[in-house]
Amino acid sequence: LEGWGMTEGAPFCLNPYDGVRKILSVGMPVPETVVDVVDVETGTQSLPVGQAGEFRVRGPQVTKGYHHNPEETALAIRDGWLHTGDIGYKDDDGYYFIVDRKKEMIIVGGYNVYPRQVDEVLFSHPKIQEAAAVGKADPELGEAVAAFVVLKHGETMSEQEFFDFCKKEMVKYKRPVEVHFIDALPRTGANKINKLQLKQRLKDNAG
Repeated sequence: LEGWGMTEGAPFCLNPYDGVRKILSVGMPVPETVVDVVDVETGTQSLPVGQAGEFRVRGPQVTKGYHHNPEETALAIRDGWLHTGDIGYKDDDGYYFIVDRKKEMIIVGGYNVYPRQVDEVLFSHPKIQEAAAVGKADPELGEAVAAFVVLKHGETMSEQEFFDFCKKEMVKYKRPVEVHFIDALPRTGANKINKLQLKQRLKDNAG
């Protein structure tokens, strides 16, 4: 990735062209900009190098608030920090990596599960073309992981084969508890996987 930015904070991280460039990193903060990684529960405790949390940022380019929307402003901007909603970590060299969005995080029995990490494991299966993990309500754990899978052309896979693979490759709390084989994943106008639509399918099926 070349850089990272959001409308509220403007681009403020960059992988340098004349220095070390790390695959999948959004780079380092630009001058006069500070990025902090904090716990996702309170958003106040700075986390050590290598531990994933929410990015918060402050600098001269960061917005002071949302126009005529004090409630959203109070949620996003706290103690001078803009809370981005991006989940990621910083490495030993000061490079930042995004792993998911906070709103897509799944909390399984108190454990934080980042769907993108589950997706990446599923992508590694030779029969799987695309996959998307989303959270679903669970009466015992609060939430559980469900997976939507698109198989490569001509391939077949049973649910048992899928779950055996997950058991081998993932710790228990990250494993999907159900799988739906579909022809194609729904997408937004920006061609991103529409996980909100997938969550709605789960609710409709449950109803």
